[in-house]
Amino acid sequence: MAKNVMRVAVLAMPQQLIIVLLLLLYMWALLHATAAAGGQRAGCSSKCGDVDIPFPFGIGVDCAWPRFDVVCNQSFTPPRPYTGEIEIIDISLEKGEMRFYSLVLQDYCNNSPNTTESSGIYSNFNATDTPFLFAEERNEFTAIGCGTIGLLWGKDDGSYLTGCITSCASLDAAAHDDINECEKKLYTCYDGSTCHDTDGSYECKCQFGYRGDGRKNDSQGRCRPMIPATIANAIAIVCIVIVLLGLFWLPKRWKRRVFFDNNGGRLLKDMDIIVFTEKELNKITNKKCTKIGEGAFGEVYKGNHNNQPVAVKYSIAKNMTQTHYKDVESINQNVFQTAFCQPKVPPSTTGQDAVVNEIKVQLQIRHPNIVRLIGCCMETEVPMLVFEFIPNGSLETVLHGIDQCSLSLQQRLNIAIGSAEALAYMHWHGHHQIIHGDIKPGNILLGDNLMPKVSDFGSSELTLKVKRARKWNVYADMNYIDPVYIKTGDFTDKSDVYSFGVVLLELITRKKAKYDDRSLPVEFVSHYEDEDTRRKMYDQDMLPTEASHPHCMECLDRMADIVLRCLENEVGKRPTMAEVLEELKKLIPLLTTTPVELV
Repeated sequence: MAKNVMRVAVLAMPQQLIIVLLLLLYMWALLHATAAAGGQRAGCSSKCGDVDIPFPFGIGVDCAWPRFDVVCNQSFTPPRPYTGEIEIIDISLEKGEMRFYSLVLQDYCNNSPNTTESSGIYSNFNATDTPFLFAEERNEFTAIGCGTIGLLWGKDDGSYLTGCITSCASLDAAAHDDINECEKKLYTCYDGSTCHDTDGSYECKCQFGYRGDGRKNDSQGRCRPMIPATIANAIAIVCIVIVLLGLFWLPKRWKRRVFFDNNGGRLLKDMDIIVFTEKELNKITNKKCTKIGEGAFGEVYKGNHNNQPVAVKYSIAKNMTQTHYKDVESINQNVFQTAFCQPKVPPSTTGQDAVVNEIKVQLQIRHPNIVRLIGCCMETEVPMLVFEFIPNGSLETVLHGIDQCSLSLQQRLNIAIGSAEALAYMHWHGHHQIIHGDIKPGNILLGDNLMPKVSDFGSSELTLKVKRARKWNVYADMNYIDPVYIKTGDFTDKSDVYSFGVVLLELITRKKAKYDDRSLPVEFVSHYEDEDTRRKMYDQDMLPTEASHPHCMECLDRMADIVLRCLENEVGKRPTMAEVLEELKKLIPLLTTTPVELV
């Protein structure tokens, strides 16, 4: 291989032709003088990348003599100087020469000793319009190969011709150590292709998405996109959008499915209940537009389903175990108040079974005085429940709210009887028993005509009717909880009886279970034997309206007797809810008989 700057191989293997351009002799003295003076016009750059550009050469026509201008291609790093389409290697005024790259010509190697095939490749370099000549001594024309003819033509009329011929005694003798052509700048691969070294040669392979030949530099060659850029960009944008939507939507769908399965949604298909999706509930509540309640365990919103008002409870996820959960909600005016007790479920009971069991309980206790469960949503971490909407708020609001309304003794008795019927039904439902766990005015809702409806009870597990206490985890208002449970942890149906006794006491006194830092049950029990003091505890606003009725005070005293029995410290002495209901119903004739005329 020659050691000069540029080689050209014609009708032969790849070679490098080093072309040294001699500057015209008439410029020699002037160029040396310019170089000695330091070189470039004011305001003109003297370098392009790593190559010095001395005057009379210059970057642009304003910085150079005519036909000595150079183009600095900034698309490379570092930039590269060009004259026409030829990349400049070096300019030396002292030597009076400019070196630049030319194409390397190569043809395939046929290693058959008997071949008669021949091929040829050609390259042209035209210096006619330049002020330069090819150097006579600094260029060398070399052809490498076996059976190679290399020819070099000169002048437009082809009157100059020179060349060389190679031959080999055997093909093995022509073998040479392979070099990595990709390491040399001479072996150019065009945009969209990468250089790959081969044995004795190199390839310019088009990158992914391109086709063609990276070594060719004509209309048939180079690497071209397989798909037009506009179509490719459109496809790429669509793919990106699909991927982004998938990344956003698929995890949510998968999460909803996991919650649905874990909450036992598949087990509800054969049950008489509507299973809503989270999207449907958001539509029912108009994206949680009207809040009617809020508490420690969630929020309650008013909604509309099939043109019927409903209440949707959005529960807040808690640190749940593999047991049921109970809600305790403090509700404002015209809202639900919820509180539950939670049984200690055996380890074999799964969280999924517990949630399904809760809904089963709700569905089995259909009663006019119990808030009806309409449906549920199992796609969230904690299932959301849909109940019938009760328009007149809770007993808590009616008795102690800001806008208190007048309640007759007859209305109070009806509320007590309706609530007792619901609890008695729960305690003696078929072969099972359901304990509410948090009876209080806030959990007794009032419908049309002040019809009472007990709410938020269904999370208790169905238990067989047995005369023994059970251990419960109770989440409820401490002012209504059975003191026996606080001492022993035992919770039975008689615990509901105690709580009902406190509610009944609030009905006849219109005082809260705890008022002025005093306990209403404790105060009532202590004054019960003193008839005058006891009667002064009754709601005085109710008495004038009932004074014309001779049995009014008798009815109140008998209701007070029931309260006292419900508040017994000994659980065995407390009546059952069925017995309480029977006693309350006996009071109805006292308020429906014809009153005696007063003189």
